Formats: sequence, C-alpha cells, structure tokens
Amino acid sequence: MASVTAEELPADNDSPIAQMEAMTQIEEQKMTPRKPRLMKSFQKRGDGETSNDNDITDILLFGVVLMAITAIVAGLLGFIHAQTKPIIDQHEAEKRQVALEAIFPQADSFVDALEQTSDGFAYSDANVDSVYLVYEDDEIIGYCVNVHAVGYSSTPIEMIVGSDLLNKVTAIQVVNHSETPGIGETVISGNEGFFNQFEGLSRPIEFSNQVTAVSGATFTSNGIKDGINAALSAVDEVRLNMAQPGGEG
Repeated sequence: MASVTAEELPADNDSPIAQMEAMTQIEEQKMTPRKPRLMKSFQKRGDGETSNDNDITDILLFGVVLMAITAIVAGLLGFIHAQTKPIIDQHEAEKRQVALEAIFPQADSFVDALEQTSDGFAYSDANVDSVYLVYEDDEIIGYCVNVHAVGYSSTPIEMIVGSDLLNKVTAIQVVNHSETPGIGETVISGNEGFFNQFEGLSRPIEFSNQVTAVSGATFTSNGIKDGINAALSAVDEVRLNMAQPGGEG
C-alpha cells in the first residue's frame, strides 16, 4: 500500500477509524485513473486494426480504379488506331506508288510478282516485302522491289529498288526512314550521289574504291547496301520461279 502524507489526511484525524476510511478513499482515488488509461490502450489497439483494414480496402479500390482507367485508355487507343489505320495505309500506298513511278515513269502498270509465281513461293529474305513486275505495252521492262533495310535506327529504312531486265540497279527511292538527324539522315536526305553510285551494278554489291559508304554513317550506309543486295536477290528468285513449270513466266 502506498504511503499517505500528512497533507493528504483529513483535518479531523483524531479517530483511528476515520483515519483508515480517509486513507482508503485516497487510495481508491489514486487507483481510479488507471482504468481509463487501460481502456484507452485497448481502444488504440482496436483503432489500429480498423485503420489497417481501411488501408487494405483503399489499396484494392485504387487498383480497381487504375485497371478501369487503363482499360478505358486502351480501348480509346484501339478505337483511334482502327479509325486512322485505313487513312495511314492509304497514305503509305500513295507514297510507294509515287516512288515506283519515279523509278519507271514510262511504265503502264506495276504487278505484284506473287500473282505470277507458283503456289507457296516466298522470298528468302524476310526484309523483302514485295517485288513488282514493271509493264509497258504488255511487256516486262524491269522490276521494283519494296525492301526494308536495317540501318542505325530501330525503325527500318523502307526503300524501292528498281532493276532492269538484267537485274542491274536502275534507281533507288527511300519511302520512309527514322535515321538520326545529322548522322544517318545525311545518307538519305539530299545525297543523290550516294544512291547514284549503285546504278548499273548487279549483286553482290560491296563497298570499294568505286562504291563508298558515307563517312560517319556506316550503319546506315551498310543497311542500304544490304537492302539493295536483298532486293536484287529477290528479283532473281522471282525470275527463276517464273521460268520453272508452274510459274507464269
């Protein structure tokens, strides 16, 4: 039992019984505040558990909202792509047609070679997209190859390579590219001399004293050179297939 000071005793402390009762009251008063503190401790624990539950609920709700937003954005992007893809495809087709006509302005038509090759025919190089038979007055006067060359950029360089009946390069047109401005772009933009040096050559083409790469743009130069070789190789494959039984050459 805790000691009781004289100041805490009642003034009338002559009776021992009165003194005992006073001491008991004082002790009870001292013990009373502990109960609320104990209850507050339990209340804090309960509040903590409720807070954790609320945090988990908030996280789950945030996840659901984020998924919903992602789904909506993906849907919108898909819708926009579906609406714009035909326009983009039409624009790209027009650019290719302009390139074809620039290489063979005298041509009457450009026919996809796959229409005149045997069933199951495929190009050995995956970078070759299409080979076109170039017609004038119902006679084949040359070939045009739509090929994707691997340059410095992660986006391939799309080119149209023209060749004559001996499969020698007649002209080259770049349709699309994403080469680095000031570096790889210098090979393509306004650099007719680089492309002109390939004219009249047959495969395999390699850089030499007569055919040179652009200094500082080796990746782009090599990519274009390899693309030209792939185009000429595809023309040979088409000619060989059309000359065999089953082909329409």
